[in-house]
Amino acid sequence: TEKDGNMLKPSGDAGINAASMAAASASGTKFYRLTMHNAATTPPGTLGFYWGAASGAAFDLAANKAYLAVPPAGVKEFYIFDFSEDADGINGVNGSEFMVNGPIYDLQGRHVQKPGKGLYIVNGKKVLF
Repeated sequence: TEKDGNMLKPSGDAGINAASMAAASASGTKFYRLTMHNAATTPPGTLGFYWGAASGAAFDLAANKAYLAVPPAGVKEFYIFDFSEDADGINGVNGSEFMVNGPIYDLQGRHVQKPGKGLYIVNGKKVLF
């Protein structure tokens, strides 16, 4: 079951179209899908939450998948998602408490000097820039 404030949403057994996705969320919500960025490159790109459509607009999503619906008040420059133990949702985002004071690694374990948009490991936690 979905918890109150959970930004991770299911597409359902039949999938969801962009109009339904947008209608179920507040105006100004940004929508993200978990996908590989630059998957066609060798080696493959970085796994992370990326916009499913231009400018974070709603998008069509196949059945039995999930997407992030980040409300306007939750939109910051980066997000912290801790997927340890029994994580089953994302209930809040507060980027103001996070300071990057350690090395940054991509999901393949490579040290990154200047991270772009994507999912990285910082101070032992998964961070979405």
